Amino acid sequence: ESDAQIKADMGVYNDPELQKYVSDIGLRLAKLSERPELPWQFTVVDQPAINAFAVPGGFIYVTPGILAFLADEAELAGVLGHEIGHVTARHSAQQYTRSLGGQLGLTALGIFVPAARPFSQLSETALGLLFLEKGRGGGVPTGAFGTAEPSGAEMARRARWPGEA
Repeated sequence: ESDAQIKADMGVYNDPELQKYVSDIGLRLAKLSERPELPWQFTVVDQPAINAFAVPGGFIYVTPGILAFLADEAELAGVLGHEIGHVTARHSAQQYTRSLGGQLGLTALGIFVPAARPFSQLSETALGLLFLEKGRGGGVPTGAFGTAEPSGAEMARRARWPGEA
């Protein structure tokens, strides 16, 4: 999904001060990443879920739901740094490629097996949830995504965030 599509589907949380706060922290961390040249963007989306995620190109999203569970700014820096780590390691691009392959398979199934067409949307939703869970590391051994796992805390330490230094 693209940034515009995500914002259209989820909405942008209507709190300019919070948006700036999250963006300022994210940009400070992104400058320390392995890919500081990306056009990084940090957005609080209007969803109650407890989640943070990234898509290719440096687009990072957090929900108010996850913000409510963070004790302080250092924890937010850790979450944003973790998502930055996924982008710099190109996990989101790899995840998108796997997801696209699955969707193409479902489309082909609908073409060759017309009886499967009514289940296409349900299957696409289930496939999306499966890839979301795997993309977050659900059911995957720790460290399976390489350096992204410890990068949030590491970036917060490198930025000398209080509580993480």
